[in-house]
Amino acid sequence: MGIGKGDKIIGSRLKYLRQELLDMSQKEFGLKINVIDSTISKMEKGVSGIDLRILQKLQVLLDVNLNWFVSGVGDPFLINSPNNVINDEQATYSKLNVENIDMINFLKSQLIIKDKIITKLLEK
Repeated sequence: MGIGKGDKIIGSRLKYLRQELLDMSQKEFGLKINVIDSTISKMEKGVSGIDLRILQKLQVLLDVNLNWFVSGVGDPFLINSPNNVINDEQATYSKLNVENIDMINFLKSQLIIKDKIITKLLEK
């Protein structure tokens, strides 16, 4: 069960949230809420509805005020939410493009592999 199928207003609100308020591409937004970018596109166009799981992620992960999201009434974001207090490092990290994030994750994996090799060598 969801909302927004055939509803261009909900879809345009999702697009406004993603582009204007969060300054994210469809891919970045999809990674944040664990949905592929083509699904984001379909939801924004009103071709697909927005299910309750996605609504929950919008609220929990991005502090979206669901009253605003559904009706357009109120502030787009929850006020006084702990997630609204973002330090500079988190803000900088969220602005990194997907390629940079992929590179960081790759380098982390290489460090883990290196540590495992060193540990095995030291065990001998």
